Amino acid sequence: MTAVPRREALIVLALLNHPGLLHDQVEGVGAEAVVVLVQRRVSQRRACALVRIGRSSARYQARPRDDTDVVTRLKAIAKRHPRLGYRRAREMLRRQG
Repeated sequence: MTAVPRREALIVLALLNHPGLLHDQVEGVGAEAVVVLVQRRVSQRRACALVRIGRSSARYQARPRDDTDVVTRLKAIAKRHPRLGYRRAREMLRRQG
């Protein structure tokens, strides 16, 4: 990895609120630190390199799924056939459509 400019490394250390933390220990901080660094006018590419996460991970936004119908149907199958495991219940659900 290339040398990290002192200013950016200090920003990351300040974000982590750990004055004795070394740059090698910055891994695993997460996308929150990238957001703060980008707000402080550090490029997203550079911020991701500092925090050691991929840019796609920093931009990822989970989309909520509505599985209530599937869960309700699986519970009904489980109630009717209590001895079935999840694989057989899933297969029954798949066959029902």
